[in-house]
Amino acid sequence: MEENESFYSHQQRESAEGALELLYTLACPTVEDLKKLSIMNSVQDCPVTLEDYKLAQAIYGPDMFSSKGKLMCGLPSPVVQDIMEIQA
Repeated sequence: MEENESFYSHQQRESAEGALELLYTLACPTVEDLKKLSIMNSVQDCPVTLEDYKLAQAIYGPDMFSSKGKLMCGLPSPVVQDIMEIQA
């Protein structure tokens, strides 16, 4: 992360941090949902732009907290019942 930060200016890092702050303030929606909110102007007078979200992903990588609990594992293996008759 620190290596990625060195490639960007101070102002770009601050705008990326603002995008992450908004992401956490809105209870961690996905970044795609956050982009849609920005395009629809659902959060009025929001200083965060689409470019800020892209910078945040480039600098800090994918957000682990918003994806946690939303990713699905593979299908579980089916339960096979093996019934045996017991002779009395």
